[in-house]
Formats: sequence, structure tokens, C-alpha cells
Amino acid sequence: MMKDSIGSVCPFFNTSRMVMDYTSRYYLPLHDLFTALTKDNLQGITSYMEWKRKIVAKWPQVSFISAGVEADNPKMGDTVQLAARVRQQELEAGDIQVYAVLEYNARDQAFSKPVFLPLDFIRQENEETLWEKEYTITNSGKLRAGFMLLPKSSQIQQGFENHLATWY
Repeated sequence: MMKDSIGSVCPFFNTSRMVMDYTSRYYLPLHDLFTALTKDNLQGITSYMEWKRKIVAKWPQVSFISAGVEADNPKMGDTVQLAARVRQQELEAGDIQVYAVLEYNARDQAFSKPVFLPLDFIRQENEETLWEKEYTITNSGKLRAGFMLLPKSSQIQQGFENHLATWY
């Protein structure tokens, strides 16, 4: 029985698959990023550094105005509206990304296995933006939601790498 189990999973869990996963998920995207940043006499890295200086300077003024789950007593299978209003202080909507951070039946205050769901940009009014996303409740139990802002740029692999995050 043990030999049969090992024989059936080996095609899925082996070093060839690992190398293919690393190549497609990490090496190729980083190579593409390096190519974009260094082309045209380093113009990509120059524009990235200008963007980063702008983000770091303005980020302390970026804040949530409101955020929440819009639903009355939702049940499994219901669709709820996740929404956030954000004050962006001279930043463009494309400079940030708003996420709903969701988890069912959390036992303590810290999230243990959260799902990060990017909200869709809806509109900008002066220095405020509205972000929304419909979400279908897939589990029974209490749904806990937090909201997070991160910088967004095609020149970074994920928003955490600038060590800037704002929570609601």
C-alpha cells in the first residue's frame, strides 16, 4: 500500500516539477522585470525610483475613510459587497491596491489563513477613491474581514516589498 501511494504521487512531487514551478513563478518574472528596469539606459529603474520617492513621501497621508462588508445577516451562498473609501493625497488610483483580507471562524485576533481579495477600483472623486468587490460566501461560520492598502506598480512583484501597508 505504501509503495502504491509513493508510486502514485511521485509524478506530481519531484524535482522536475519544482524546477518548472520556480522557473515560471519566480525566475522568468524576475528576468522580465530586470529587462524592463534596465532597458533604455536604465530608464525603467529611474522611473521606478521616482515613483517610490513619491509613494514614500505621500504614504503617511493615505488612509481609509471607511471600509466594510455590506450585507444584512449573510448566509452561505449569499453574495455580499466589500467596499472601501480611501483618501489618497495626490496619488493616482493606479498607485495603490485595496485588498479585503478574509477568514472564516478565526479563533483569535490574528489572521491565521487569510485570503487576500483585491477590490476593483470604481471611481475617484478629488483625492478620494471608491473600491468594491462582490464576494460569495463559501463557508459556514463567522466571516471576518479586514482591509489593507498596499502600493501598486508593475515594477514590483508584490506590494509588501516596500514595507508600506495601511490596515482598516
